[in-house]
Amino acid sequence: MQRIRERINFLKVFKADKHVGALAPSSRFVVESVIKHVPKGVKTIVECGPGEGVLTQALIKLLPQDGTLLAIESNKEFVAILQGIHNPRLKIVEGRAQDIIRHVKNNHLASVDFAVASIPFSFITPLERTQIVRDVYAVLRPQGVFVIFNYSPLMYRTMKKVFGNVSLGLELRNILTCYIMVSRKGK
Repeated sequence: MQRIRERINFLKVFKADKHVGALAPSSRFVVESVIKHVPKGVKTIVECGPGEGVLTQALIKLLPQDGTLLAIESNKEFVAILQGIHNPRLKIVEGRAQDIIRHVKNNHLASVDFAVASIPFSFITPLERTQIVRDVYAVLRPQGVFVIFNYSPLMYRTMKKVFGNVSLGLELRNILTCYIMVSRKGK
């Protein structure tokens, strides 16, 4: 019953906010497909578009006690839900992925080991899409990893252009097929 209420709430937020691009929270299969790309020894994670925090909760478990997960969410209702995750390693920012550099600096993070984005890239301009990927590249440490998971491979070429590498996977066990694009920053 709780799960049904969560899905109904998610759909209400989806309907009310044109910037929410998912029809439902990430499935456990998507979460598993994303977290397998988190590098060993990760201490700093940035998540753009955490929604209700399904992936957020899995990522927190991978962090050491002195680690940090910076969750950047633009939807006020999702921010309120995220604030219900009581963990000192989680920092929540109500903001946009387009401002990732400022959010990283404002939270005193020197660099990021792993970044993940699940935002509706098709809803923003090509220039903004490219700038987000460039800004993620800028905040990642050498060998840092960036994952985008979405319902289309729209960001594949942009990631390839900025990072010079990208792998593409599919998660077919999600409600809608999910494309998982992974890039690693060079030395």
